[in-house]
Amino acid sequence: MKKRRRNVRAGRMTMQTAASVLMAAVMLAGCAAQFSAAQSSAAQFSAMQSDGNGMKSAGGNVVSLSADRSMPEFTKEDYRKLMALQWDGYEDLSVSAYRNAVAEVTDSREYRDLLDRFFASEAFYALRDSNELAAFCFYTLGPLTAEQYQKRSFGGGAMSDAAADADRAVLEFDVTLTITDEETLTVKEYQSARAGVMDGMEELLEGRQKEQLQDEAFMLKEADQRIEFLTAEWGSSALSISVEYVYMPLCAYDGYLEEHQGRDRYLEEDQERREYPNGTREDYDSLFALMTPGYENMVLEDFNRELLAWADEDYERAERIGGDVGYHDFAVPLTQEELFFVTVSANYSHMENAKMIQQHYTGREEEDPYVNQDLGYKDMEECGRGAYAGLWYQFSYHVNDRSRITVGLRDRCIDGMISDIRGFWNETGLETLLTLEEDDMALILQQIADADSTEQLTLHIEEVHFKTNDERLENWDEQGNWNEQGGWDYYAQLDSGEADESGREKLTGDYLDAYDSLTAYRTDGYENMTVAAFNALLASDEDILLKVYEAYANVVAGGISCSDENADFLNVTLNASLSELYGEKFSEPAFFPIYLQKKEQPYVDPIEGDVLYRFCFFANVYLEYHIQNPEMITVSERDRFFTVFRDELNSYVEGLSREKIMETDIKAELERRAAELIRRYAPRGMEISCEIVCEEFD
Repeated sequence: MKKRRRNVRAGRMTMQTAASVLMAAVMLAGCAAQFSAAQSSAAQFSAMQSDGNGMKSAGGNVVSLSADRSMPEFTKEDYRKLMALQWDGYEDLSVSAYRNAVAEVTDSREYRDLLDRFFASEAFYALRDSNELAAFCFYTLGPLTAEQYQKRSFGGGAMSDAAADADRAVLEFDVTLTITDEETLTVKEYQSARAGVMDGMEELLEGRQKEQLQDEAFMLKEADQRIEFLTAEWGSSALSISVEYVYMPLCAYDGYLEEHQGRDRYLEEDQERREYPNGTREDYDSLFALMTPGYENMVLEDFNRELLAWADEDYERAERIGGDVGYHDFAVPLTQEELFFVTVSANYSHMENAKMIQQHYTGREEEDPYVNQDLGYKDMEECGRGAYAGLWYQFSYHVNDRSRITVGLRDRCIDGMISDIRGFWNETGLETLLTLEEDDMALILQQIADADSTEQLTLHIEEVHFKTNDERLENWDEQGNWNEQGGWDYYAQLDSGEADESGREKLTGDYLDAYDSLTAYRTDGYENMTVAAFNALLASDEDILLKVYEAYANVVAGGISCSDENADFLNVTLNASLSELYGEKFSEPAFFPIYLQKKEQPYVDPIEGDVLYRFCFFANVYLEYHIQNPEMITVSERDRFFTVFRDELNSYVEGLSREKIMETDIKAELERRAAELIRRYAPRGMEISCEIVCEEFD
């Protein structure tokens, strides 16, 4: 299985400036001269027919060879030389053979200089997703013939459909292809893997319900599972694939989720809150004129001056785009480059212009811009008790001299800090976060900010709101009631050795002996044993097998803690193996049960004090299966199917809304989902059928 990485690189930004009308107009963004030039170039680049004015590429598409005003340095002959590297059958060559062949064909200074000009052309680069020759240049030729060709990353992204009462969910990702055997990997396999993983990631948001897109934890889990599937499907012994991504969830506007709030009332309030409608195509095109190729190398002072002049030309145009940025709600489709320009480059400059104007009118020293970042919550639940940690912070930045720093350097410093903080947040486990105080978090964030600061730009963490809560610390007393004054988690203390022997005996009786006898089978490397070999250990003779069954019944009756490090070994490995041994003895299929639940709207019973739910849904899933040859499948392969099936089906149910469950044939929906999971993940030689029983729900 290919290594997966989830390294969040950028976060949603909520920009705040002084509460002045002019300052609001100063929030916007864009990315275009390049975009409009690329559209013009694409139209000309594909217009000619194969009548002498154009040539057919290896894929059969007619590609214009005429030079156009956006790319005056390229001639018909230039395009012919680029297309010459797409000879018939080149895709069937190994990467090594293709590299050698290209090196031989382009073995002249003139040819190499021409390719360098193609690779450096931003207008040509803008066509990479709309024109076959440009795609070949930047997705195949460049990556495979570069000096460091073994490892190459490709960026992509997706946005959910626009909604009248919410913003858009955004997925940004980098797909990294690492060639491990250039002698066997073909060019076509490389191309297909890149396109397959990119397409698979782009489709992640398609068809999602609003509730799913708003649930960051659910979507992160869906993304991780999608990555695991895609990297396994498209990777090979010759090509390793990893994916890094950031998911910015869909967020309804303030008050949207409040009970009894009608849609009409909501829309009316939203119209009052947002004075101007979405920016139009014309609005963005006017702004995109500032995004000339190489704008990031401009002196910041010059760029800010041009942006301020643009805002002065049309106040309402600037307000419309400013609203789009503030709500992260764009009615006009934007590429990833455009979105970055809108939410980062132009936005920072608008805030700086606003502070400059504020200083002009007040006569006070110019203030530094500040930015808010809400990283949301990380949570978990163990046996009905939850824990969470949430982080919001505000930072400011100070540019020493705008005439001595470029737009790109400013953007990289600030975005680098945001990425590093979000990376820390996503890579740090909840258990670790729960041990930190707010002062600890503030110190960590400032250390990250210091590391990303430079002599030209200083970053400072202004304010941190770090909240944690761990309800798992509460426990039941001996009478079966919750002890709010401080119970003790038996399993946690048992693992740490803090529970004394009398306490262990008092609470568990025979449970601990049964537990220890079962977990003794979890030896090093057991998961790499075949199912047949592992089952043979459990059934070395009839007496031992009988004791295993008795011990397992004892442990199950006593309860298995959700936080127990052996939970999956007990609930999956032993559960499956003992079922298989039982089925083998009585010539019956084995079965594996899964329990699904969805609970919403908790409340406290005013009499008993118990936590109850206004809506509950429960379903039992029974997988009946037969392993044709237990000597050909490992315990790991078998268990992976059960855990992935269980986790994905649970995530699917958790992502369903109450309305979806009540208004659709939920049993049929679950059966369809289960069949898809079986088709996707079941190991070879494992015959599986599924039965689902849905209980009554309120």
